[in-house]
Amino acid sequence: MGRWILIGLVLCASRAFAAGGRPMTTDDASLTTLHSCQMESWLQHARGDTQMWLLPACNPFGKVEFSVGAVLDWPQGARESTGTIAQFKMQWLDSKVAQIGLAGGALRAQGAWDLYYAYVPITKSVTANTQVHLNLGWQRDRIANEDEMTYAVALAHDVSSRLNVFGELFGNDTTPPTAQAGGAILFRGGIVQVDGSVGRPVRGTWRDFVYSIGFELYPDALW
Repeated sequence: MGRWILIGLVLCASRAFAAGGRPMTTDDASLTTLHSCQMESWLQHARGDTQMWLLPACNPFGKVEFSVGAVLDWPQGARESTGTIAQFKMQWLDSKVAQIGLAGGALRAQGAWDLYYAYVPITKSVTANTQVHLNLGWQRDRIANEDEMTYAVALAHDVSSRLNVFGELFGNDTTPPTAQAGGAILFRGGIVQVDGSVGRPVRGTWRDFVYSIGFELYPDALW
């Protein structure tokens, strides 16, 4: 997997419309609904590489959620490969104006658990329809024997009760950041979401754009 993809994986987690989430790379500080599971799936394409992702998350206890996801990767000119990501997220603070959490996990790619990470997601409501999301974290590349600091910041706005748009910037302390923008549309009272995004490294060219389109399910409590 490319470094752009790894950075994005480190910053993925649970999703909630109008509070971060798919198609954003920046994570929000909210959790999946208590006693429920959600499913995110998306197709991502970059020059020379296409990936299909499935990322379910469940919240059985109330203050912590668990995610285990899988990816199928089709790199141009090479054999397809698979990867797995496992993550937990817990919540420290949950108020009307701000949320703060803690998340951590690991990425398995090319047959080994080679990337470990942790970060603090923060969500701040600026207005009733606008939120700012901030992630500050760390990741350990076991194969390269490298440690990096990671960051992400996003601004999300509810255009209507069914449409959300966002812009964000994310990266680490060793490479230039990546900029991304996109939006999401909700159906059936927010249970079904269709979304998309486009982004590229800020020092990249038009050949470096990464595109995604996603389909998500966010049901109410299941048990």
